Amino acid sequence: MELLSNKSFLEFLPEDVIYRLVKTFKMEESEIIELFHETKKFLALSTVGNAYIISDIEILDEVWHTFIKFVSQYQDFCMRFFWEMIIHTPTSKKEYEEFEKLKIENPEEAKNKSLDTYLKLVELVYDNLGHDTVVKWFKKYPVKYSKKRILELRK
Repeated sequence: MELLSNKSFLEFLPEDVIYRLVKTFKMEESEIIELFHETKKFLALSTVGNAYIISDIEILDEVWHTFIKFVSQYQDFCMRFFWEMIIHTPTSKKEYEEFEKLKIENPEEAKNKSLDTYLKLVELVYDNLGHDTVVKWFKKYPVKYSKKRILELRK
């Protein structure tokens, strides 16, 4: 778990980002700070492997979107701790359409592709962030922060 050997990036806590998240979601500030902490771990992970947001951790994407809006703070974070901008690249229209087509034409292959993608992400998280993060992101967050729950948490 060399990724977390230097945890200084976890201490980065931009007041404006936290304030915006508190104003956006019906959550205690401590919960917002924990989610921001986990989002920073995801961003660090994305610098060492093919990390991507899946529905299980969509709440981290919500936090990331807010962080990106504060461009100078986001840029400062990326450059200070990772020496590069971490680019948010959503699924393209073409990728989405190809997968939707595959689900219709070959549902079993689509299912296997989704499972393979999921397992690779879990492995990347486990290898770089450890067991506790895997449990939090893939067992707790899908229940606590489902798509429906995220909508309910919005102010």
